[in-house]
Amino acid sequence: MKRASTLSALIAVVGSSFALVGAAHAEDPLMIVSFSTGARRVITVSPVNGNVLQGPFLNLQTLIPGVASPMQVLPVGNQLWIPDQVADNVTRLTRDGVIIDQLGTDPATGLATGRFNNVRGLGIVNGEVWLCNAEAATGGTDPTATANTIYRLDPFTGATLGSFPADGNPWAIFIYNGRVLITNSTTDVATEYAPDGTRIGVFAESTAPAMSLPQMMSKRSNGNLWIADFSVAASGLYEFGPAGEPLTRIFLGTGPRAAVDLENGNYIYTDATAVRLRDTTNQQTSVLASGNFRYITPLTPPKVSPADIGNTDGEPISDGALDNGDFTVFFDAFFAPEASPTQLRADIANTDGLLSPMWPGGGSGGGPDGVVDNGDFTSFFAFFFAPTVLP
Repeated sequence: MKRASTLSALIAVVGSSFALVGAAHAEDPLMIVSFSTGARRVITVSPVNGNVLQGPFLNLQTLIPGVASPMQVLPVGNQLWIPDQVADNVTRLTRDGVIIDQLGTDPATGLATGRFNNVRGLGIVNGEVWLCNAEAATGGTDPTATANTIYRLDPFTGATLGSFPADGNPWAIFIYNGRVLITNSTTDVATEYAPDGTRIGVFAESTAPAMSLPQMMSKRSNGNLWIADFSVAASGLYEFGPAGEPLTRIFLGTGPRAAVDLENGNYIYTDATAVRLRDTTNQQTSVLASGNFRYITPLTPPKVSPADIGNTDGEPISDGALDNGDFTVFFDAFFAPEASPTQLRADIANTDGLLSPMWPGGGSGGGPDGVVDNGDFTSFFAFFFAPTVLP
């Protein structure tokens, strides 16, 4: 029976929960997406040595209806966003792996609406989620997509806040030393934009050889910028200095889509057949995981509390704040005679109050268990009253 008489347990958990949610750090696992037919998945690897931690971390094949060509997994507060280049949508998941919605897909038919077409990389800029969209809509119930466009999306609702034109066919978005950079495969450069989308100018361009299909970017351990080029003739990892000056190109023999330095001095990169580890002492390459892999993104801790389950009006929609709305949603669910999908928004932990491993402080077997009970009560109030859950 549901009881609110869990105060002693609640106080104990509150007292130990103040540091459970924090800022991103170097130990955050790296998520890598594969779109191999029949094995679309996300694996995680260690940022220290590249060892595979979980494979799969997310089984997209069974998790996402209609998944076809996932590009990236981007942590957005307490959500995970996954753009799909062929399905023309962005799936939003809770950190427990539960689908919130699919932006650009009609929930009634499962078909693309035309809101997006040929989407690629995502990035968080100035509190918004930016999305690369390559092609114009060709049909659907909402054929509003325009070619070579960056869409600015609300991180909580997914609504379109605005858009602006990219230099060309856009692939990836990255913040480098405070600069907003977007790669494109029309002019084959990384262009800098202001946080409002105003074009500033070309930041990184290579001429000998010229990049031909620049995709994901990363910041090297030495502070320089890396751009992975997936083309045939000009493939490799292009390194640029802090002012965008071209420095070196590493030819790997395959077309890399993304690359990241590891803490031990080696690096990993993805291509059409594997995630590979490059030993920088002997320049030998080994395979970490086989498959058609794409972008690499750190699994940063959530910047929104698991107790953020409602907006200020008491509706079951996260809004980035802990207030009476979350309180209302939780107790509406806790004392409801029967559970509904909306009420289960408050199902954040198992019966022991343990969160999913996807939350800091969570563990194996934790997370939603299909019922709103004392475990959820304990966990909800531990985070509701914790002062550091919104860093």
